[in-house]
Amino acid sequence: PNSARAGLTASPVRRDMLSAEPKDVDLIILALTTLGSFNFSGHILNEFVRDCCIPYLEDDNPDIRRAAAQTCCQLFVRDPICFQTIMASLDKKFDTHLAQAENVRSLFIALNDEVFAIREYAITIIGRLSKYNPAYVMPSLRKTLIQLLTEIEYSRLSRNKEESARLLALLVIASERLVKPYVESIIKVLLPKAKDQSAGVVSSILAALGELARVGGEDLLPFMDQLMPLIIDTLQDQSSPTKRGAALKTLGQLASNTGYVIEPYVKYPGLLDTLMTILKTEQSAYI
Repeated sequence: PNSARAGLTASPVRRDMLSAEPKDVDLIILALTTLGSFNFSGHILNEFVRDCCIPYLEDDNPDIRRAAAQTCCQLFVRDPICFQTIMASLDKKFDTHLAQAENVRSLFIALNDEVFAIREYAITIIGRLSKYNPAYVMPSLRKTLIQLLTEIEYSRLSRNKEESARLLALLVIASERLVKPYVESIIKVLLPKAKDQSAGVVSSILAALGELARVGGEDLLPFMDQLMPLIIDTLQDQSSPTKRGAALKTLGQLASNTGYVIEPYVKYPGLLDTLMTILKTEQSAYI
């Protein structure tokens, strides 16, 4: 990519563009348009665009400025950071427009993006849209929920399980209406995976369980005999501050949303000592 960029920087097109006289407006526009039509996939063009195209964004001629803007967009449109920035900018004020069928389809395509941050933004937005266009969003979102649970349950790759659990937690936050009927089924998938060897997987699973407590409330009470030993063991695990932080947050969410407040200290006498030890000795800022 470096050699390609060097070649582009020294190219005749660039020299012609930068050396063109003010009267050569048509030549500059043609050069910019031609540049934007090339396929530079696999090459890093940041410096080239900065030196070659961006100066024309301030040109006195509006046609040149327009051509430069279009060329910059065409050259950068495949850059993941552009997609990520666009997704991050699609906040709630765009929801009524995004809820239209053609836009929802594009967002579901983004759920398969290779960049995980883009998938995170996509599932959050889609979850929000479920209340604006439920007839169109809900069926596909249920399929997404099933896919995430399947990935968590059967994938052999820790990274896939961790990312799926994180996406599931975001989906629970964004679309309580979708998740509420499936709380029990989701818990049955998550609980066995909360004992995974990977700290990242365990932390993500615990975070998802905490968000489920916020949605399901008392529906989680039948699972407390399985959840509490798991949380207490994780709180006592000194190998990973991330796991302990996730367990502590999940414990708080369970107590806040299920009414399971006094009984844990009676049924698990060591819990209070564990929490006091964390309060006195824990040095992790995350916790």
